[in-house]
Amino acid sequence: MDEEHPSIVKSSYAMAKRLTEIISEMFHKLSNTQIVALRFANIYEPDEYEKIPIMHWNDKERDVQKKNAWAYCDVRDAAKACLLAIEKKNLGNDIFHITAPDTIMLDLSHDLVKRFFPNVALKRNVQGHETLMAIDKARKILGYEPRYTWRTVLNNDGTAKALPEDQLALSKTTDI
Repeated sequence: MDEEHPSIVKSSYAMAKRLTEIISEMFHKLSNTQIVALRFANIYEPDEYEKIPIMHWNDKERDVQKKNAWAYCDVRDAAKACLLAIEKKNLGNDIFHITAPDTIMLDLSHDLVKRFFPNVALKRNVQGHETLMAIDKARKILGYEPRYTWRTVLNNDGTAKALPEDQLALSKTTDI
């Protein structure tokens, strides 16, 4: 699913986000001001990854999360994307998907599409657990390259891997 995919608004939250993009486009046309909209997906801090098996890996949640193609984003990658968008010049008015490089699921991406979207033809092959919310545009134009994934924090059984202190959550910082 890329940025050109039609937005289907099914909640007041989604409507507010879409209306903001429309207003931004109109403001850009009136003022010729650069405006960038970043579409983030389920932002997680590293210590929140432990919630993923409970919140997403059961059949009910797998079905619920199909609405955003099982996408998520690490807070550190989200912050980097914001910085890249601010520093980039001559963008005009543009929208970018910002997600992790993979899905939040254990299932292979191709299997998720086949099970939940059997009538949808993929524009290109997806490999392994690759994100289904295309970030190609952000990579090409902004230079966005997501570095963080829950797979470096959790084992496939949902237990936490031992991590060095510097990779633990930003929320545990007391120097704010």
